[in-house]
Amino acid sequence: MVFLKYIKRWRIPKYYKKLQDINIAPIFILGTSRSGTSMIASIIAQHPDVEGIFSSKNIDNFSFKNDHIKAYCTSHHIWGSIFKYYKLITDSDEGILWGHPKHISKHYRDKPKNKKELLLLANSLEYYRLTKKIPLINSHFNMLKIGLIKQMFPKAKFILIIRNYEDHFKSWHDKFEKIALLKNAPSASNPQDYPKIGLYWATLNSCAIYDLKKYSEGSFFIIDYASLFEDDDSVIGNLNRKIPTIGLSTFQFNLDHINKDLVFNKGKNIQSVSNHYFDFIEEIFTFEKKETQ
Repeated sequence: MVFLKYIKRWRIPKYYKKLQDINIAPIFILGTSRSGTSMIASIIAQHPDVEGIFSSKNIDNFSFKNDHIKAYCTSHHIWGSIFKYYKLITDSDEGILWGHPKHISKHYRDKPKNKKELLLLANSLEYYRLTKKIPLINSHFNMLKIGLIKQMFPKAKFILIIRNYEDHFKSWHDKFEKIALLKNAPSASNPQDYPKIGLYWATLNSCAIYDLKKYSEGSFFIIDYASLFEDDDSVIGNLNRKIPTIGLSTFQFNLDHINKDLVFNKGKNIQSVSNHYFDFIEEIFTFEKKETQ
């Protein structure tokens, strides 16, 4: 299977032969696993000016009886073989917690190896487009490649979705428990079994926020996962206040596929992300920007 992915990579046509030929401005959905990236991607993809470049466009393609355990509306296939995404979840003790700090240096990219790589990445995206609408790409792994993306697509836009850490942590364990039941394996409900979730969450979100401010100031917005579970008018109103930042007009999004009863919250309200949790990034970024000007 991996071999076939590499074969397909080298069959990608050369739509763009020079960097100055690349003239698209994609929108990238960013966020850790279990943070609602598929959900926000499925919403934004409804916009008439957008084409979701997803491997599966079925927003009801949930496993485990619609418990949102399996991702949907994802775009890992576009650059998966080029960046060897499969290695992110197979080459470490952390497994699917690929964002652990000790692996960042292997996967963080703020610049290309050469012009040829940029052309390969741009051509790979073009290969999967079916229309001339704005491409929408949803892949967690791009959280570590914002600088690289902006060199390839200077007009690229970004949406970062963040989930409250406590809910994020519980969601991971809910997934581990269900997988254990499915495979008739021991339960993975003990938090000590996965003590690295916190580092995964803090590292990836901090890196993404800093790089968005550094490389894409004014062309991104951050959305709180919890805000997608308010009443429909509030959700649509909030989205329509934000999407002009990424060049989209307001739109009456359909939220019927968001089943608020299936969210992992154990009967409690979904918690919002603290407004002040990432303030330190703003402080550091502002200081460094001032000192280097």
